[in-house]
Amino acid sequence: MAIQFKEIRQYLARNARLSICFEDGYYQDYLMVSDIPAENYKDLYVYGIG
Repeated sequence: MAIQFKEIRQYLARNARLSICFEDGYYQDYLMVSDIPAENYKDLYVYGIG
């Protein structure tokens, strides 16, 4: 089952540290969920949490 970021964002703690990884190995770290630009990542799939 695939979950998109826009579907799970509301369930994440607002102060959770997140790293968004891309296929080319590049990643972006965020200190808070509110720092993540929702429009850029809303259609991407979540492959792991934790």
